[in-house]
Amino acid sequence: MRYLKEVIIIAVAIFFLTSLTAISYAAQPNPIKNIPQVTKSQEIKPLLQPLSLQASAIPSLCTSLDNTINSVIQIAHKDMKATLTPDHIAFPGIWELYYTGGQYRNYVHNCCSQNKSFSVQDQQAAGCTNSDTVGQCMDKLTKYCISQFKTKNELKSQLMQSREKANALSTETKQLSDKLNQLITIMP
Repeated sequence: MRYLKEVIIIAVAIFFLTSLTAISYAAQPNPIKNIPQVTKSQEIKPLLQPLSLQASAIPSLCTSLDNTINSVIQIAHKDMKATLTPDHIAFPGIWELYYTGGQYRNYVHNCCSQNKSFSVQDQQAAGCTNSDTVGQCMDKLTKYCISQFKTKNELKSQLMQSREKANALSTETKQLSDKLNQLITIMP
């Protein structure tokens, strides 16, 4: 009962901030958009010359990763920290996303950069074939490029720990909410 007030605040804050985060990020412009489209007369084929993101649409993986990284940072670092201060919850892996130069986020941005060019050797390493469209090959290239992040497995492990921590917190706050509803219902 001693921490009841804090747990209620956390539960309400998580619900409120999750919905706000989705709305706020949906309204923000994405720097990865606004790329010129290739016409039929300019059509480029994979495995014949270097490819760059300027010559095709940005793969959805880039936009999805960028938006998700920003959401994770917003929720786990800023919102949760502000809500739980001074005894905030530390989420493993978030530090690496946000601080230490945002190494993974910067790496993703580099792989998804309009200035990024992929050689024929890069295309072959990514698994592009002659029958692929440029869009299909670019999807493979960006996925391959991002997958080459040096400490990917360590970061993924840390983020799984954070997910477990967030799930446990969510479960506990849901249990508290259920018990509070039960208590309110039976109170005369």
